[in-house]
Amino acid sequence: MKTKSSAKRDFSALEQRRLRAARLLQRGLRPAEVARRVGVHRQSVGRWKAQLEREGVAGLRKAGSAGRPAKLTAEQLLHLEEELV
Repeated sequence: MKTKSSAKRDFSALEQRRLRAARLLQRGLRPAEVARRVGVHRQSVGRWKAQLEREGVAGLRKAGSAGRPAKLTAEQLLHLEEELV
């Protein structure tokens, strides 16, 4: 089964979308209206609004890293690499 994961994310565009949503929220628009205008689910806008209230605009500047966190430590990866050579 093929997934759509081959497309690369444009992290800059995603950040710009969050910042646009922040500007709209600061102007007093309701989260549902902001979601319609920026093309995301209103739950996403709700998360962004909470983060905006906690951390300000800076909190929306950079998203967390994409994908699942690594299960191996850097030391374990180095050891594995040595074993494979």
